[in-house]
Amino acid sequence: MALIKKDLFEEAYTIIKEMIMEGNLKPGERLVQEQIARNLGISRTPVMHALRILETEGLLTANPRTKVMQVRDLSQEELVTIFEIRLCIEPLATRYACQVITDEAVEELEKNFTAAFKNKNEKEYRRLDNKLHTYISEICPNRDLRDFTIRSGLISRFLIKGLIRPPRETYYEHLQVLEAFRKKQPQEAEKAMREHIKITLAYIQRSGKEE
Repeated sequence: MALIKKDLFEEAYTIIKEMIMEGNLKPGERLVQEQIARNLGISRTPVMHALRILETEGLLTANPRTKVMQVRDLSQEELVTIFEIRLCIEPLATRYACQVITDEAVEELEKNFTAAFKNKNEKEYRRLDNKLHTYISEICPNRDLRDFTIRSGLISRFLIKGLIRPPRETYYEHLQVLEAFRKKQPQEAEKAMREHIKITLAYIQRSGKEE
């Protein structure tokens, strides 16, 4: 029976997280336990557990007045902080990932990114952006670095905002990372990821000053 409950929790967690990452649940949108449970055809308990885990990962926040969970709406200051931390950590994770990523994985990512970009499929491009950054963290062979990145929700939290810069600006930056992966050049992969994050951080900081 415990296994069934765990399976239901994991199912609810995965579905809700995907909806947030893919933009089907927008920043600030309320998540009502009863409605989610009804839509998934399960009880409230696994949904409640899933929402609490997503809150600890920084994807959800409880309204201080109503206590209702809602998708976290990151402030410009929070976004800058996340990217400053990412600038210190993710390039290193990328260097480590370059040592273990397979040729097949690189080929698939390149093919899918190119297709989404050429077809101007922004939703699919967003999904691939999410996949690339998450995948790098997941395959990083340095366990401490991998665990910190995943458990802190560092990658997931910034992805709530969707595409911060349009594909026409980030596509070739992503390709530079993937090209370094394909050529098995860890230092070049690290450099490409650092430049990608630096450009986006500067864009966020500039946008904040213009508001």
